[in-house]
Amino acid sequence: MDNPTIDIFECHSLRVRCSDGELFEFPCVDNLDCFPFYFRGNIDSEIELRVTLSENELYAMYKRHKNIFYLIGAWSRHEDINDEVMKEIKSRDNLSYLIK
Repeated sequence: MDNPTIDIFECHSLRVRCSDGELFEFPCVDNLDCFPFYFRGNIDSEIELRVTLSENELYAMYKRHKNIFYLIGAWSRHEDINDEVMKEIKSRDNLSYLIK
């Protein structure tokens, strides 16, 4: 019996269909092997914050484009927060607790 070959490749961006005839492309960021790169949803907010409580707290921030929420950053320590997530945190008073 043949053994299947698994090819692993690195991608820098993903392209998904967000509506009929429209593809949306966004960069791939480190997801800490815990969060999906995107999900679909009808949530009426511009960003979505997710937390996983395992051995240590892991955070992920998603930004919305139509019905697609795409990952803009994931972190476990303040030092790991990327520039795009930091920009979103600083622009919203209700998220300031994330950098204290």
